[in-house]
Amino acid sequence: MDRGDFVPHGHRSRAYANAPLRVGNFHLSAPFIYGVALEALALRRGHRFLHVGSGTGYLSTIAG
Repeated sequence: MDRGDFVPHGHRSRAYANAPLRVGNFHLSAPFIYGVALEALALRRGHRFLHVGSGTGYLSTIAG
C-alpha cells in the first residue's frame, strides 16, 4: 500500500513528508498520527474494528 495512492492527483510527492497534507477540502493526517492510532488500538490477528468516518480510507487500509 502506497500512501501516495491516497492523495489528490498532482500532490503525490507531498504524501511522503511526516506532516499533514491539506489540499482544499482534502485532509490526510501526518503519518505518525496513524502509527499512534494503530498502536493505541492494539489490533491483533482476529480482532475487528469499525472505523466510521468520511476520510480517505487510509487508516482502515493500513489496519488491514
